[in-house]
Amino acid sequence: MQRSGRSYYRISKMIVAWAVFLQFGASQTPAGDFDLYLALEDYQWQEFVHGSRLLEESGFLYGLGFVYSTELDDHLTLRPAAEIFGGTVDYEGQTVTRLAASTDTNYFGVKVECDLGRRYRSGRNLVIEPFGGLGLRAWTRDLEDTTLSDGTPASGYPEDWVSLYGRLGLRGSGELSAQKRFFAQAGVKAPLYNRMTAYQSEIGGQDLTFHPGKQPSFFAEAGVRTERFTGSIFYEGIRFEQSESIITIEGLEEFENFQPESRADLYGVKLGVAF
Repeated sequence: MQRSGRSYYRISKMIVAWAVFLQFGASQTPAGDFDLYLALEDYQWQEFVHGSRLLEESGFLYGLGFVYSTELDDHLTLRPAAEIFGGTVDYEGQTVTRLAASTDTNYFGVKVECDLGRRYRSGRNLVIEPFGGLGLRAWTRDLEDTTLSDGTPASGYPEDWVSLYGRLGLRGSGELSAQKRFFAQAGVKAPLYNRMTAYQSEIGGQDLTFHPGKQPSFFAEAGVRTERFTGSIFYEGIRFEQSESIITIEGLEEFENFQPESRADLYGVKLGVAF
């Protein structure tokens, strides 16, 4: 099935806009640490209806991103970050008619975050930094066509997802040697706005926009930074409660549509260059 490409166009515009914004912001602040990294993420997405798992997606996503960190007056810190990610994962699940389905799902998206914090220093170059900030994760989830367990063809369609969230956490670092430091951070994300649009018009249906429920999730990262390189392991959770229903009418039948309770877990590694 041929895709319209409108989802990718919207996300591409968002990437450009945020990149320009962050570049301008960085140019107005004092010099700081800049890390450019590659990420490999073990990704799992699950959806549930009435506590029963409807589907599961699993596989690897790949990312390219940067983190910029600078210290302002009075030990305040500014830390913008951005990442482009994508990949193809395996889909195993069932339809609303309980028929099994196996296919692939393509992902492409962007994550942008910006934190404000304050650094507190103690002996042996130990730094503690409580922080808070905002984040935006936007992606396209595109299910490929497949055949159901009874031999019936089933067409996939793309979905656009957007989640705006607040961040609250604690990070720290300490000296391992003259040219090597460890760092770690952990915190919680609280969704402020969620939206998902399913482009079912591409398979002869009706485009529907849902607002999945808000549910907090956690993140953590730990690694080592030298003068030239960085390496870390990380975890990120994403949680959505079931959305409110939308009723559609096809012929003489009414159908209840909603986005099920959804959960994503990402475990990964980052390898980067420090500037």
